[in-house]
Amino acid sequence: MDADKYTAGFNIGYTLGETNGNEDLVQRMNNICAQNKHNSFSMGFHHGFLEARSKRELQKRKSSLSRILRGKSKNNRDRGR
Repeated sequence: MDADKYTAGFNIGYTLGETNGNEDLVQRMNNICAQNKHNSFSMGFHHGFLEARSKRELQKRKSSLSRILRGKSKNNRDRGR
């Protein structure tokens, strides 16, 4: 595996996964990577994209949980209900 190509693919994939990038572009890149599964760049792109999306989902869950906990912290009751 070529480490430079993997790193370049990872960085591009991570950047696209981290932002709300153009879904058409993301879909095209995923199709290219699916066709070239053993290419270092494609593997890096796929891993970077998945890692960024996973981190975004985790941040959303943490944010949601903290909002819920803040709402319940006053007088130990849920203010949203």
